[in-house]
Amino acid sequence: MRGDLPSPGHRKKNPVSSNEYGLYKVTIGKCFPDLVVDSIKLASEGLNDLALAIYDELVFRLPNLDEAVAKIELEATLLCPGC
Repeated sequence: MRGDLPSPGHRKKNPVSSNEYGLYKVTIGKCFPDLVVDSIKLASEGLNDLALAIYDELVFRLPNLDEAVAKIELEATLLCPGC
């Protein structure tokens, strides 16, 4: 699911660049086709993932390392069993 998402390690709470915006918008749009994404901000970043705020209301965590995918999937399963 990671695809070609850029690593965010070079910035701190800066707005998402236009190139990254396009990649994140496409990635989120594939999973949530009914969600119109006009505003994306970097909410936080860690060693394995980053969190994006959509409209300052929704938060999406995206892995920035392939190894992080399994960890995020496990966390989602624990937080929302049966989802």
